[in-house]
Amino acid sequence: MKRIVAVLVSLTMFPLVATAQSVTPFRLPSARMAALGGPHAASVNGVDSIFENPAGFASDDSELSIASLVVNPSGPVFDIAGLLLGGNDLTTGLVSLLDATGRLYVSAHSLGPLSFAYSGKGLGFGIFNTTNVIVNAASLLSVSYSISEDILLTGGYAYRFNIADRQSLDLGIMPKGFIRASVGKRASLTDIMALADDPGAILGSPLTMTTGLGIDVGFRWSYDDMLAIGLVARDAYSPAMVTSYAGYQAFIDSPSTGVTTNALVPADLSLGLAYSPRFLLLSTMGARVLVLLDY
Repeated sequence: MKRIVAVLVSLTMFPLVATAQSVTPFRLPSARMAALGGPHAASVNGVDSIFENPAGFASDDSELSIASLVVNPSGPVFDIAGLLLGGNDLTTGLVSLLDATGRLYVSAHSLGPLSFAYSGKGLGFGIFNTTNVIVNAASLLSVSYSISEDILLTGGYAYRFNIADRQSLDLGIMPKGFIRASVGKRASLTDIMALADDPGAILGSPLTMTTGLGIDVGFRWSYDDMLAIGLVARDAYSPAMVTSYAGYQAFIDSPSTGVTTNALVPADLSLGLAYSPRFLLLSTMGARVLVLLDY
């Protein structure tokens, strides 16, 4: 019977795995995680547990986020904004921003204003939207750009086992659903500059709709709020469907005419250690030292 079940599961997953393409993970920008160098499997805190480790939902502390706005720019974003607002020649200005090899990379990722989340007392859930803009210029004749809007809905549960004196083991699981609409293509720098005069032309670029379901699982062992070890599998299994259209208008006119392929969000397995030594002087000042190691 076990062999039959295993064969059925393998046959069910084979068409998806065999033809699946890779989908960029749905990661949301966070000011706290950016300051700490990214998500950490053992250091879980409030609603950031949704992105770090669902085992953090078992925390005795709870946090409710009604809305937030986070912007994470990369590259000469403010220089380009100055060119647009200053009325300067955009083409000449962008050429001056190219590096020594003739490349230019600019990105901006923003979270919100839709950012409603709760974490604590064993529960965690949230609904978020993000906007992502990427411009990657390999040369003046080869510039790719993409603009995407993501919506992520999550909800999970964690349970705490008190396994010994001052020791606990938290186990968490978090199903999620996501949808992404993105437009983009590769063109010359001159074509990209034309979009500044006619932003509506962006909707004529190829459109991709990505939808799917996923699951995160994790555990966290802690000792006396001083030492913790965490293991999390983000997107342990997150299949998706990617549907491509010639443009936004083609999607509006006939959504069923898109070309659909199977996809898979790559799994991210992370092991982390958190250590917080206690210093009386720092404790009296309301401060502490936190050492984080992740692999």
